[in-house]
Amino acid sequence: MILDGQSPSSITAAAQALQRGDLLGLPTETVYGLAADANHEDAVLGIFAAKNRPHANPLILHFDHLASAEPYMLAFPAVFKLLYQSFCPGPLTFIVPKSSLVSELITGGQETVAIRFPKHQALQHLLKEFGRPIAAPSANLYGQLSPTTAQHVYSQLNGRIPFILDGGACDQGLESTIIGLENERVLIYRYGSITAEQLAVHLGYTPEAK
Repeated sequence: MILDGQSPSSITAAAQALQRGDLLGLPTETVYGLAADANHEDAVLGIFAAKNRPHANPLILHFDHLASAEPYMLAFPAVFKLLYQSFCPGPLTFIVPKSSLVSELITGGQETVAIRFPKHQALQHLLKEFGRPIAAPSANLYGQLSPTTAQHVYSQLNGRIPFILDGGACDQGLESTIIGLENERVLIYRYGSITAEQLAVHLGYTPEAK
């Protein structure tokens, strides 16, 4: 079923679907994501099954703002706070030490977790109404192109997921940039919508690839 992302009743229906442990295709400003309640292990397992995704590949947790994310991480360095203020909500993902609230299913057994604060209005509304973190990789079959419209999600995952929240075409069409911190320097784990040059304006140096 495709839900209208501009409708408050559809946002409520999407939140209720996540609460039940259902999977949901949803819009972000980058690409469409395949979402589940990050605190529902069976739902998280469903993401891997629906995508044919290897379990060793970590998932990104999505939050409406930094205060919501704080219980799920052990630290958020000062340089990340600077970049958060400059780029978030937006297409920037931070690698941080995870707290015990984060399942190893999310992290692929690692002691770090990827967190993001998406800008898309429909997803912001959903995160606020749902009130818990959403785990969401791209809403495509593993190894296929990432979708940028609800119809793209439908063409790949119809029959594998029950709901898609249609928020229109994605603004960016390119995944979020993923950054981490090593030896007090920011490193780029994945190049995406935010460039190294944009980060350099705030860092005073150009971050290198990890």
